[in-house]
Amino acid sequence: MAGNAQRTFPNIYNKAGNVPLPMIGFHAIKIANDSNVAELKTENTGQWAWLPVPPEGISTQYPQGWDEENASATGSGISQLYAKFFESRGGSNLPPSQRSNADIDSVSGVAGTLVDVGVERAKAAFGAGAGINQRVLEQAFISYSGPGYRSHTFSFSLKPESKKDAESIKAIVQFFKFYSAPELLKNTGGLVRLYNTPHLFTMRILPTRLRKNMFLFKASALTDLTVKYGGEKFNVTVDDQPTSVDLSLTFKEMQILDQADVVASNQGTF
Repeated sequence: MAGNAQRTFPNIYNKAGNVPLPMIGFHAIKIANDSNVAELKTENTGQWAWLPVPPEGISTQYPQGWDEENASATGSGISQLYAKFFESRGGSNLPPSQRSNADIDSVSGVAGTLVDVGVERAKAAFGAGAGINQRVLEQAFISYSGPGYRSHTFSFSLKPESKKDAESIKAIVQFFKFYSAPELLKNTGGLVRLYNTPHLFTMRILPTRLRKNMFLFKASALTDLTVKYGGEKFNVTVDDQPTSVDLSLTFKEMQILDQADVVASNQGTF
């Protein structure tokens, strides 16, 4: 791959220590051979591509695994609870108006904490005289399945103003295409096709002072790369370079954020 100097657009951003406007850098990193499920280990390649922060800004989401679940009468054993309740009342023919709240409260003693969630709903059905005869209610509850992985999407509209700009754009597109592609392993005897996992990417915002005022990124896989040559109308320069290149990048982080990561991100110390 070419040197990093050719992967900065526009070229006024080449002086990374004194950038006129915020920019975002993408660093290709290699997954280390000793990585495992519990710990992701990476190796730096020193290969970067730099682009201006899109005018619409950058955003992130912190997905949380709080979901509503339903327990059916058959699957949760509520039908057995229902039978025990009416056995304790001497049968199922007792009018709803005579089924007291105390009777309903005894349900939780039979079923334990699971049915405690549905006691108030059961009271409404049996104690209010609504005319519902022996109806088993579906129990709803909230469960936590864990946080989700963050995703990030960046869209760039790159319009070169010089031949050097056009060459930089071409090098940047090649950078993402190359490092997001797997490496085909040879010498497999023609029996199978084996690949090395593609590189991951880390992202950094410049100038550095912004790091404490924004969120930081963890190692991410490039899950989608879209390139469009030409804007509303396709044109090329005298050097046969497109006058407009739209680049869309979608990343998914490889690690879930925990509380320590949130603190480190707030301090700009990822």
